[in-house]
Formats: sequence, structure tokens, C-alpha cells
Amino acid sequence: MDPEEFQDLIWQIGRTPAQRSTTYEILKRFPAPSASRPAAVEMQ
Repeated sequence: MDPEEFQDLIWQIGRTPAQRSTTYEILKRFPAPSASRPAAVEMQ
């Protein structure tokens, strides 16, 4: 399964896919599915 498919499944259950650090800080939030598939949003 590719990452985009997995992110789509996460969106389907009403959650927001995100990459987290070992201390559970959000590093990236992935946008809602779309035709163009934009890149992940970097968190500062």
C-alpha cells in the first residue's frame, strides 16, 4: 500500500494524517485527498 492510499484511509475514518516526532509533536500534517496531491505541510 502506498502512503497516499494509507492517508486516504485515515481521512475516511475522520482523522487527520500526520507525521509525529518521538515526543508526539506534529512534524507534518497531510492535506485532505485531492486530484493534484499537494505536498505535506511542514510544521514549525
